Amino acid sequence: MSGIASVTAMTTIRPGEASNESPCAAVLSEFLEALIHQILFLRAVYHQDLFKRQRLYNIAVRKAAHPGVVTYIHHLAGSLKDGVAAGTVRRIIVVLLSPAHQALEKFVLDLRVGGLDRVGSPLELEAALRSILLKLSMAGSALR
Repeated sequence: MSGIASVTAMTTIRPGEASNESPCAAVLSEFLEALIHQILFLRAVYHQDLFKRQRLYNIAVRKAAHPGVVTYIHHLAGSLKDGVAAGTVRRIIVVLLSPAHQALEKFVLDLRVGGLDRVGSPLELEAALRSILLKLSMAGSALR
């Protein structure tokens, strides 16, 4: 997809709730990074040669190789970690914008759908997140 000027991530937060660290917070942060990189790859926001293949949750995913993109996505995912762990972030929305800042596509991760908000162990969470990445890859192939 050419002509995309930027990627914006938004969250829906319930006000007034305290943040607390959960054992799954690191797994969620790692997943959010992978999800954003995968969206950028699948929607061809950057040239495909700028992505390297990696494995996460025993599946192949793509990660941007440009240090600026990697750092931006890492900080973005890290800034959401506490809110996700505390349950104050309900949805994560990744919006692909045109150069004129018009929304071209929107990807919504609703943490209440599919039991993501009720997963007990990091292994259960990884299985649920692996399923999301696989579905995104299949959907991305269908949209090309």
